[in-house]
Amino acid sequence: MLEELKNKLQKEKEEIIEALSSIAKPDKGDHVPGQYAATFPDYGDDTDPEVGDSSPSEVEDYSININLTGELERKLNLIDEAFKKMESGEYGKCDKCGKPIDEKRLQANPSALTCVKCG
Repeated sequence: MLEELKNKLQKEKEEIIEALSSIAKPDKGDHVPGQYAATFPDYGDDTDPEVGDSSPSEVEDYSININLTGELERKLNLIDEAFKKMESGEYGKCDKCGKPIDEKRLQANPSALTCVKCG
């Protein structure tokens, strides 16, 4: 079962990184290394090249990208934490109560860090 869950996590991680690459880029600024910064879309419409203003749709999509980037990063961090727990032998134990996480929960969400009661 552990190998199957590792494969699920790896596939999910690859999908998240692919999704992130379409709306963000790795942030080399003041943020924690490995985090992403949402990219500002440039649709080339509704802008005055002399003024350089952005279109309302670009601003709206950028706002969506910021929120989505944060959610994808959060999920990526949970996956990385699950991999660390697998390596240390702590995988499948609830972070809050220490009891085993139900196998069905792990099958549905391999990056779960808590049992149903504590989650």
